[in-house]
Amino acid sequence: MNKTLFLLIATALFIASCDNGKLTAGKAEKLLLESGRFPQPQSIELEYGIVGYQYDSLPAEYYKIKDQGAIKIEPLGKSGLFTISYVFKVDLTDKGKSFLIEEDKHPTRQGDKGYLYTSRFKTCDENFEKVESVYEIPAFNEAEVSYIAKRENFTPFWYKHYDKSRNTITEDTVVRRKASLFKTDKGWSTKK
Repeated sequence: MNKTLFLLIATALFIASCDNGKLTAGKAEKLLLESGRFPQPQSIELEYGIVGYQYDSLPAEYYKIKDQGAIKIEPLGKSGLFTISYVFKVDLTDKGKSFLIEEDKHPTRQGDKGYLYTSRFKTCDENFEKVESVYEIPAFNEAEVSYIAKRENFTPFWYKHYDKSRNTITEDTVVRRKASLFKTDKGWSTKK
């Protein structure tokens, strides 16, 4: 009886200690959380400085960002010889500057009026919620992980996601994303 019990326990321990190399949702979640990519800031490009536009007012998202206190807009009138465009001076406020991620290093000169900048601004953070599925690709020692992230900490520049066709803001707080994980000699990793 003791030998049988010993063999059963030894077999169970052996099976438990063997890692079959499969990537489970739990392992994938742990690797994604340890990767340091969350919270992941999301950003958009926005033109500011001296901005020319075909209509006598800028797109609606500019005024929504202005209402949030991130920019100031000053109409400068019409400009152009063959093509008439309306010119606006769009300045960043201190609040707007705090969300600046990457400033345009090569702004475009706009005659004697100033420069047009196209820079990147933070719109929100995406935080990891949970793994939905894991699809292993053994031939490439890779796995595609589908996960859910939640958008939080919205900034005034979120309004750049203005949907003109529906005249609404698309504030989806839950998004589905994909990540690739790679199998190495030491196990699964987020980097090759």
